[in-house]
Order: sequence, then C-alpha cells, then structure tokens
Amino acid sequence: AKGVLISFDNSDAPIVLALDAQDRLYFASTTAVYKFSSESGAVLIAGHAKLSGYIDANSTTARFGKINGLHVSRDGSIYLTDKNVLRKIDVSGNVTTIAGRYGEAGSMDGTSATARFGLPRSITSDTAGNIYLVDSEMNGDSRYDFNFNIGKNHIVRRISPTGVVTTIAGVAGKFGIGLNTFPNTLGRINDIQFVAPNTLYISSEYSVLKMNLTN
Repeated sequence: AKGVLISFDNSDAPIVLALDAQDRLYFASTTAVYKFSSESGAVLIAGHAKLSGYIDANSTTARFGKINGLHVSRDGSIYLTDKNVLRKIDVSGNVTTIAGRYGEAGSMDGTSATARFGLPRSITSDTAGNIYLVDSEMNGDSRYDFNFNIGKNHIVRRISPTGVVTTIAGVAGKFGIGLNTFPNTLGRINDIQFVAPNTLYISSEYSVLKMNLTN
C-alpha cells in the first residue's frame, strides 16, 4: 500500500537510506541515524535530531555534523560519511571515526587519520569487509559551472578493514572519463555499487562503468 511511513520537520528530515542484509530500513538526517520497523517506527540509533557536532561516543551521545552517505554492511555495522570523514556505528552503538580528519579536505591516501577526503558519500562494501565510497567536492553543477573540474576529487576510494585508504578509480583534480586501466580519470561520480564476487559499478556523468576489482 502507498503512504507516508513517517514524517519529520525540515530540521531533521531524512536524506539518505540504506537496507541491511535482511532488508531492514535505516535512514539518516544530517545529524542522526535511525532504524525503522513497522512495529517500532523510527528508532534513533546514534546522534541527535537537533544537535550537530563531531563526537565519537556511544549511541545518542555521539554527534554528527553533516551526514551524506549511509551503508549497512553484512555484519550489521553501519558506515556513514560525515563531512570529510568515514565513520562507523558498530552493533553495540559505538561511533568511531574510521578514516579522514574532520574539517580537513583533500585527496591523500593513507591509513586512518592520515588520509584525506573531499566530500565522501555513496558507500558500498564487498564480502571481504572493504568499504568503497565516492569522493568528490561537488559545489555546483558541472553543466553550468565551467570550473567544476578544477581542484575537485572525482575519485573512488577503498578503505580496508584496517583503515588503509586507497584511490582505485579516478584522478584527483582531473575530470573526464578514461577507460581501460584504473585508476583513470572520471567525470562527476553519482553512485557506486559492489556486486559479488569482484565487480564495482560506477555511475559517472552519463555512463555506468564496470570495474573488475581483481585487476
């Protein structure tokens, strides 16, 4: 049946959705993460509907600044992108920062806090526990902003279970689709999706690209 599951005011409206392995619905506003069920409705998992910030802590003690990506992995962990960092909510509700440094943008590969992201979002994961995300600094629309490609990331990053961040597609600061060997240049990246056993699909500009992760 069609209908509205739940309503929020403008200050805490849901902006990203995710499903877990059992097709249970999760969603996030810019500052809070919820789990939805028909029995309980929307249950706050972490963060606060009205308060923003950056605090790694348990459940509702944690604070988020601007969530713009959400993903639930096969083990039930929730991964989210918050401004310039990748954060994780474990099954006990503990919020930790996995990679990046909050408030510091960039494109540097590295481990955990030594890595830098521009505007990470659109998260997926593989069966080995690696996280993949779109990393771009989208301050405008490439159709109208003729400087859109300058200084922007336009890249796909892989974060290993130990926090090692690697650029696997795209070249930071360069714009335009280059095929065959990755990493190669990409246009504006919209979304990514992992498909077992080893394929990553990338939506870039007006194309869907297929990347073999074993190469």
